[in-house]
Amino acid sequence: MSQGEFLTAVAEEYASLDPLKVRIAAHQELSEFPDDVEAAVLDGAECSPEHDVVDVGCGTAGFLRARSVAGHRGRLVGIDTAPSAVEAARAVPGTEGLLGSATELPLPGGAFDLLYARHMLYHVDDPAKALAEFRRVLRPGGTAVTVVNHAEVVPHATGMVREEIARQGLDPGMRTVNGIHSDNLPPLLEAAFGNVRTTRYDNSLIFSEPGRLVEFSVALLSVCGLPPEAPERPAVVSALHDRIHAWFDGNRGPWRDPKGYTVSVSVRTDS
Repeated sequence: MSQGEFLTAVAEEYASLDPLKVRIAAHQELSEFPDDVEAAVLDGAECSPEHDVVDVGCGTAGFLRARSVAGHRGRLVGIDTAPSAVEAARAVPGTEGLLGSATELPLPGGAFDLLYARHMLYHVDDPAKALAEFRRVLRPGGTAVTVVNHAEVVPHATGMVREEIARQGLDPGMRTVNGIHSDNLPPLLEAAFGNVRTTRYDNSLIFSEPGRLVEFSVALLSVCGLPPEAPERPAVVSALHDRIHAWFDGNRGPWRDPKGYTVSVSVRTDS
């Protein structure tokens, strides 16, 4: 896939934030063990109310909203390539929303104390360039907190979705994922910052009834190469519905799908 095709695929995936919200809700509500990504991110580095903070790939702006509600007094900025995400950030009191790419941040150098990049680096066409940008916009002593998934996340649901897309004669490629994951990101951070500290979180999603798994699987379609306007989409959704209900009819116990992520912390140490 060319750079242009990759960027187009990412734009299509996040034209609407609804599938992302479905996936977030599943991870919040259906994890085998308590899974508070926001708490894990905040554990990575102290976020003072006075810090100037930028959230790259701000998505639904939920993280920025939580900081605003908590009484954050420093600058809060959300950046995303998706206009829907930028609008979500601008709807948060006291928060700036900027349209821009992680590889060309629309920010001056040395302007922030903290930079968060949560679950977004695998959607970037040039991750090394993005990390260089992260370092550039941080002040000396500033901290970048990055979160990426493990290489294999919910492989059973993802595999099922890809199989049903392939049955329609389509390519079930992971169009919006560049291959960055928990194991290969730390060396890139070490190269960009000269330091990295990583904490690993392992878990599973547990689906106890078919409805939530159908909803979650449909929310994976665009990630797996089937955009909302694809004429084959209704057939794939119907097949997923039937397949999932048949699985629950024929198996004991819940559907368990492994997942996990790492939180990596790097500090700009030069003066």
